[in-house]
This record gives sequence, structure tokens and C-alpha cells, in this order.
Amino acid sequence: MIQTKINNKIQMRYVKIDHPEKPVLIRNYGELYLADFFDEVWIDINKYMAKDKEILFKIVGSLIKKGKKIGLKEEIKMFTDDDIKRLYEIDRNISIDERYIDKSKSIAGNQILRCDVTSYRLIIDKLDYFEKICNKYFFSDLDKAVFTLVQLSEYVHYGKENNRTTSCLTNVFMLKSGVCIDFSIAYWKCLERLNIESLVIKGIGNENNPEEAFVLYDHAWNQVKILNKWYNVDMTWFNTIKDTKYLFVDDKTFYNDGRHKSIFNKEICTESIDSNKLKKKIDEMQNYHNIFKQFDEGKREIKLLKSNEKVDIN
Repeated sequence: MIQTKINNKIQMRYVKIDHPEKPVLIRNYGELYLADFFDEVWIDINKYMAKDKEILFKIVGSLIKKGKKIGLKEEIKMFTDDDIKRLYEIDRNISIDERYIDKSKSIAGNQILRCDVTSYRLIIDKLDYFEKICNKYFFSDLDKAVFTLVQLSEYVHYGKENNRTTSCLTNVFMLKSGVCIDFSIAYWKCLERLNIESLVIKGIGNENNPEEAFVLYDHAWNQVKILNKWYNVDMTWFNTIKDTKYLFVDDKTFYNDGRHKSIFNKEICTESIDSNKLKKKIDEMQNYHNIFKQFDEGKREIKLLKSNEKVDIN
């Protein structure tokens, strides 16, 4: 266990503590002594703090035993889903601020949003369930990618009423409501579980007057890699108006009408999936029960059922 020896007289000259009930942000191990003066402690998971994850877990556990309320700010993305499960076992009330975009390898800015570890654990369990069924019944990456698209689109509705300080995954998998960035992050996360490479792209998406879009970026979509080829996928428009025009298409099709504009680096997409083939796959995938809804209803059996089959609740 790390121990920090500090001269109390020198320490108090430089640390002014007016409101000990307010949180303190610890940026390195040398600042751990500050936790003694505050009830709520946020740890900045930067490169320095992330050098030894085992030490970090011990520190978190030690602070919890002292009755501290813990928050983790991920300046770099270091926690895996297994790490989240481990944090959940330490304390279910830990909060996490995540920088999702960095993990998705996009340089389109940062989306730092909060999720409590209890909600995160439930989301992971839901993704575990989805992953097992999808891998059991589908074998091609295209089938898995289309199935995931349909499943998410049926599960979540477009809406801005949800709290934007909540993480994208919480918006989709807990509140079942979100906007383009929520859809894009959720789609990327599901595809990551299926070992399908994808990116989150942010830019401008103006349905009516592209020339009047003055903001830097107000829209988000994905790029998905299938058989070593990249495709553009806009789940938002499929969710809202069932438009398949921007699903698994090349750059010319995706950007030609001016309704999408990416100002960040992205992969080059040179091919499109045949539109008739794609629509046929979508129709096929829509014949199945929604896995996420089944999970919410208490079903845990790893079985994919057609929409006309009875779902038995375990």
C-alpha cells in the first residue's frame, strides 16, 4: 500500500480547506493525503495514475473503507468491462466520468459524461446477454452489424429530454432515449463486443439546408469495417425516419447530397452494400424479438426467437 509522509505544518500552509464536505480531485499519488480532509474524493485517472492498476484498486478499496465517496475521472480510457465489474464488487456507489470518444479511436472531440458503477454493471450484463445471442446465431460480420443496428433502433427512441450529463450508454440502455452521439456510441460499443471494428465520427448533419449549418459539429455517425472494407452508417436517420440511404454506403453516396460533413479525419469508404441485399437483411432481422427488451423483462435464456414465438420469462 502506498504511504505518503508529509510534514503537517508545511502541508497546512498550502492546503486551504474551507468546506471539507465538497469533493477534492486527486491527480497523482502524492496528493492522496488530501483524501483525509474530504468526504468525497475524485481520482483523475491520467497516465501517471494508471501505471499500476492494482495499486489503484487498492487505493479505491482503502478509501471506501474509510467511508469516502469515490468518483473516477478517466482522462484516458483504461477501465475494461471486467474492471467495471471489479469496481462494482468494491462499492456500488462509485461514479465514473468517461471519455468515450477516445476509446472509439475518433479524434472528433471529447464526450465526457457520467455513469454510476451500478448502472454500468447492469449495462455490461445486458451487453453480455446480447453478445452471446448474436455470436450464437450469426456468423458473418455484416449480419451481426445489421442485426445490431436493427436491435438498437427498435430499443431506443430519439429524444433530447434525457439528462445530457448522463453517459451515452446510460441514455440508450437505461433511459432508452438519446440523440445521435448516444446512438453512435452504443452502436460502437455493441460492435466492439462482437470484435467488429468501428469508429464514431462527428460532423455536421443538416437535413434541410446544409449551407446554413454554422456549428462545428452537431451530428454523429459511424464507420464500420466489414471484410477489410469501411462503410458509413448513420443509425440516427434509420431510427427516426427509417431511411436506409445512409447505411453501409461509400463516401460518394454518403456525402454527395451535402447532408453530412465531417471535418475530422476518417477512414475512406469506397464501396456500398447492395441496397436490395441490405433491405432484405433488415427485413429479416426485424422478424426477431428484441434482445434488450427481453433482458429488461427478465429473460436470460440464450435463445433468439422470432417475433411470433412466445417468450417465456425465467
